[in-house]
Amino acid sequence: MRKVNAIHFSVENEKGLTQSSANFLANMSSEQVARDDQLLMKINFVDTKIAIIGHQDQILSEKGITEEDFNKIPELIEKIGKLKAFSAWIRESIKAKDIELKDAKSYAKSQWIAELGIVIPEMPELPTPPEKPELQVYPEKPAEPREPALPNPVTEDDIKETWTVKERARYWEVEAMASTYGKLIHQDGAINIARDTLHERVAGPVKAEGSGRETVVEYYAPSIPVEKVDALFNMLQDRYRSYEKELNSMKFRLKESMEKLTQERQAAYRESIKAYNAAMEEWNNQMVAWRAEADKIDLTNLKLTEQYQVACDEHRKQVRLIKSAHQMELQKIQSDFESYQSNLVNEVSKLKIRIPESLLGIFHELDSLGKSE
Repeated sequence: MRKVNAIHFSVENEKGLTQSSANFLANMSSEQVARDDQLLMKINFVDTKIAIIGHQDQILSEKGITEEDFNKIPELIEKIGKLKAFSAWIRESIKAKDIELKDAKSYAKSQWIAELGIVIPEMPELPTPPEKPELQVYPEKPAEPREPALPNPVTEDDIKETWTVKERARYWEVEAMASTYGKLIHQDGAINIARDTLHERVAGPVKAEGSGRETVVEYYAPSIPVEKVDALFNMLQDRYRSYEKELNSMKFRLKESMEKLTQERQAAYRESIKAYNAAMEEWNNQMVAWRAEADKIDLTNLKLTEQYQVACDEHRKQVRLIKSAHQMELQKIQSDFESYQSNLVNEVSKLKIRIPESLLGIFHELDSLGKSE
């Protein structure tokens, strides 16, 4: 309790007031002061009379204080002072109790620990966790043979890449010449069409269109003799057939080479498949041995892991017990503090307001008035 507040509360075997009773009497005191102050503020020492003109009778309009009441003025002033002092004392006492109650409710745990020398238990040293076992490692796994890829289809470019420059140039030349001659002498070729037109015009050298005065007559005459045109066409056709024959021969040779290369690639692929199958058989045998070794390692590692797990479970159990015991100790301290604080609040709540000896007279007077009311 604060020293400045202690004087406001009664001690053992000393009469005191509850806060509600003290507050009630303080209110009565304030009301009494208000009434007595009003009397003093309106005090008058003169009798005032009035009369009407033409009448000798006088009427008392205001009465001054009597000598008896006049003699009581010092006593009244003293009483007002005592009432005010009593009210002030009660108000300060109530304020002091409110402060103490607030202090009790906000009483800090750290303050309680310091004042009572409470020792907060530290967390005991926890057991060292088990060391994780070093697991065995699998032996290197045999590399699985890679299955041969299917041979790529043979293309004309594969064969042409084997030709000499002269052979490749000749192929392109023959192909170009056959295309050029063929384009001119085929059914839709320009020379073939011109030759057919020439024969048609020789057979019909005159052509008339329209009728009457609007008739138009066209006359046709060869600019080149038919024999020369036919000779040219036959020569071009012979050359085209010659180039086409050579081109077909080269394409046939190209096709034969493609078939041969295809057979060679297929044969090489079949040989690689045989080698792959043999390698796979060997690999499967190696994998059997590897899996057997891996199974042994798995079994060993499983035992190590199970032992480690059991050790971990036991470690966790010990840690939980230690932490639980420590937590219970902390909870006990917290419970003791809360109980101490609750008792502190109860003690403050039960405090009674002391009445100083100098104010006992006014207290008894107010108390009697309160009881009579």
